[in-house]
Amino acid sequence: MSDGWYYAEAGNSVGPIALDELRKVLRTRRDASRVLVWREGFQEWMEAGSLPELARAVGGPPPLPPTAVVKPATIERHVSPLSPEYRQAVQVEDKPRSWMGTIAVIAAALVSVILSKALGGVYWMPVLLITVSIWVLTKAKLRGYAAWMLGVLVGQTLWMAIGHVTLYATDKPDPEMLTFLFDLCVVFGLTVWGARAQSVAVCVCVLLYQIIALGTNVVFLDEFAKVSAAGVGMHMVLRTLGIGLAIYAIVRASQHKEDEETEPLVV
Repeated sequence: MSDGWYYAEAGNSVGPIALDELRKVLRTRRDASRVLVWREGFQEWMEAGSLPELARAVGGPPPLPPTAVVKPATIERHVSPLSPEYRQAVQVEDKPRSWMGTIAVIAAALVSVILSKALGGVYWMPVLLITVSIWVLTKAKLRGYAAWMLGVLVGQTLWMAIGHVTLYATDKPDPEMLTFLFDLCVVFGLTVWGARAQSVAVCVCVLLYQIIALGTNVVFLDEFAKVSAAGVGMHMVLRTLGIGLAIYAIVRASQHKEDEETEPLVV
């Protein structure tokens, strides 16, 4: 896309203009390589000298002095997300993850087949709700670990809500309604907090909630099994999955925090 470029001048944003027009402007500027430019697809303003499509307009560096000694150095520069160098770097970085993703998909498929055979129709409703929840949270721009951790939590809670609504609609007794309403408030709070922060603290709180919920299922296993043995079994599987995802999220959130703290400031 050649149109839609902006450049900074005297603290103001000028544009949109075509790429050729921007090149003409840069050729008239002594500091062309340091002029900040932007167009759709950029996450932030970038220096014109860092973009291949503007290289001819900004010119090259000044000549070296006769007595200069060239030493190897690491040069930090901005790279356009649309440049070949950026795409190559991302592909190299993502190669190890692709194997992990493939293994995870295969493992999830095998577990799904086993659980669907063991639990029957009880399996598909929570899986559908969890899948939709993860999709919605991913579309809301949550990081992967947070979307999966909260998606399982929200999807399971929605499944519980459907069960309680069904009991209410059929005028059947529901002694666990007050407990569920408390759980619903806790899950709502964790989801809102998690969507805003995606921090280690959120992940730890979700982990504690899942552990307490699993412990409750174990303690009252006989009582819950009288209502639906397959249902309580599915709840325990999902709580165990939620614990694992919360632990994974704690690790990833910690790594993300460390990366932010160690990331060099580029001026």
